Amino acid sequence: MPTVNVDKEELYKALGREYTFDEFMDLCFNFGIELEEDTSPKEMAIREIGAGKVDDSVSDRPILKIDIPANRYDLLCHEGISRSLLVFQGKSKPPVFKVVQPPNGAPLQKMITSQIRPFVVCAVLRNVKFTDLNYKNFIDLQDKLHQNICRKRTLVAIGTHDLDTLEGPFTYEALAPKDIVFTPLNQEKSMNAEELMSFYESDKHLSKFLPIIRSSPVYPIIYDSKRRVLSLPPIINSNHSKISLNTKNVFIECTGTDLTKANVVLNTMVSMFSEYCAEPFTIEQVEVEYEDNRQPKGVTPSLDSRTTTAKIDYINGCTGLKLNPDEICDLLNKMSLVAEPSKEDKNEVVVQVPITRSDVLHQCDIMEDVAIAYGFNNLPRRAPSVSTIGKPFPLNKLADIARVELALAGWSEVSPLTLENKSHSLPIKVFEVGDTAIKDDSMERRSRNIRRVCATYSNKTSGLEQIHGLLDRVLKMLHCEPVEKDSKRTGYWIQDSENPTYFPSRSADIYLRQKGETKVIGSFGILHPEVLEKFGFNFPTSALEFDLEPFL
Repeated sequence: MPTVNVDKEELYKALGREYTFDEFMDLCFNFGIELEEDTSPKEMAIREIGAGKVDDSVSDRPILKIDIPANRYDLLCHEGISRSLLVFQGKSKPPVFKVVQPPNGAPLQKMITSQIRPFVVCAVLRNVKFTDLNYKNFIDLQDKLHQNICRKRTLVAIGTHDLDTLEGPFTYEALAPKDIVFTPLNQEKSMNAEELMSFYESDKHLSKFLPIIRSSPVYPIIYDSKRRVLSLPPIINSNHSKISLNTKNVFIECTGTDLTKANVVLNTMVSMFSEYCAEPFTIEQVEVEYEDNRQPKGVTPSLDSRTTTAKIDYINGCTGLKLNPDEICDLLNKMSLVAEPSKEDKNEVVVQVPITRSDVLHQCDIMEDVAIAYGFNNLPRRAPSVSTIGKPFPLNKLADIARVELALAGWSEVSPLTLENKSHSLPIKVFEVGDTAIKDDSMERRSRNIRRVCATYSNKTSGLEQIHGLLDRVLKMLHCEPVEKDSKRTGYWIQDSENPTYFPSRSADIYLRQKGETKVIGSFGILHPEVLEKFGFNFPTSALEFDLEPFL
C-alpha cells in the first residue's frame, strides 16, 4: 500500500476541525484507509540517521503518514484525501468538473508521430494559484503516480510545463538521440540526448529511468511550434518550460505505452489540482491527432462519468444487510459515487462513476463501497449455520503435488517480479506453477484463469533432453503414462510442431487422451533466439509449459 505524507495542520483545516490521534485513526479506518503515525520530517530523519546528523533545516512541522489502497489513485495527495473525507462525512458533495474553452476559442493541438511510447494525452489548467504547500503536493502527486500506476515511468510518464513559455500546436516525435538538443531541467548547459544519458548515469533519482529508452534507436521528444523542447519522456523535462510558484497556466502531458493508464493518470492530475484554478474544477481540453490514424482524432481529457449498474440482491447478499435501493444510493453518495434506483429494474441501482474513481471496475467494487459507507463494524455478525471441516481446494492440492515433484527433480521454484540474479551460475533450472489469464469472450470478464506448469533450462547448450525428461517425470507422478499416437489407451504423447516461440524443428506439442477425447495440453522446445533477445537472456534455453487442470 502506498504511504502518503500529509501536512497535519492543513488537512485538519481542510476538514474543518481538529482531531485527536485516536479520532482521526477511527475516521481513516471507517473510510478504508489507515493512519500509520503522527510524526514530522525531522523526527523521521532522527530515527533513520540519528539526532546528531540531522540538519537544522529539516522541517519539524507535523505530518500524518496515511496508508492508501494501491488502486485509489485519487487519495495519493492532500487534496484527494481531504475532499473524499469531507464527502464521506456528509460535509461536502463531490465536485463537478467542467470543460472550459481556451482564450482564443480553439483547443491547443498536439500531433502524434512517435514510433516509441506511442500514446499521449494532454490538458491545460488555467489561472492556477500555487502556494508553497499545494506546489509541493503537485510535485509529490506526480512522484506517487510514477511509482504506482505508472510502474516507475515504464507505462506512463508525466510532464508539467509553464504554458506561457510555449506556443502550440505541439508535436510528439521520435528522433535519433544525436538530433535531440536542449537544456534539461535545472541545468544551464545545452546537450544532445546521447550526452544527456551519460550526464545522468550517476544521478541518484534519474539514472534508474535511463534504461527505459536508452537501447532504442530513436527517442521520444515533444516540441512546441517554435521547435522548443518540452520534454524527453520518460527521462526529464526541458528547463525552458519549467514550472514555478509563479506559473499561472499549466500544460500537462502524459506519454506512455498504455493509453488507458495514461488517461487515468491525466484525470487524476487535473481532478486534484483544478480546484486551485481561478474558477475551481475547470479544465481546458487539448486536441490530439495521430498522424498514422492509430487512434481517432479527439480531445483529452474526457471528463464524462461512466455509467454502470449493481444488483441490489448481490449487495445485500454479500453484506448480510437488507437495504432498499434508496438506502444503497445514499451510502454510495458518501463514497463520491452518484447513484439512483434503476427505473427499468427494481433489483438494480444505476451508478455514475466519476473520473476520480478509476478503481470501480465491477459491481463487487460498488458492494465494497456500500459496506465501507455502512461501516464494517456495523455489519451483522452471525455464527455459521453448519459446522464444516476445511480441506485443500483440489486444484491447489494438485499444484502443490506438482511443485514437490519439480523440486525433487532438481528444479528451483521462482517468484516472478520479486527477485532476480543475472549472474547465477549455470545451469539455471527454474519452474513455476500458477494461473495464466486466457482471453475468453464467453466469460463475464472476457478472460479466465488456467493453472499451468512452466519450467526452463538454461546452460551453454540448450538441454532439450533435460526438459523432455522433466515432462516424463512429472506426468508419471501424475499417473499419466506415455502411449502411442494411434493407441486408444489413456495417456500422453508428443508430436512435432512449428511454434514460432521455439527454434524451427526443435519443438513439440503435448497431447493428452482422456475418456476417449484428445487435446493439446502444452508444448516444449528450444526457445527461439529472438524470444531470448526480447527478454535480455544470453544463454540457450529450453522451455516446457502445460495445463495442469486436466489431471484433476
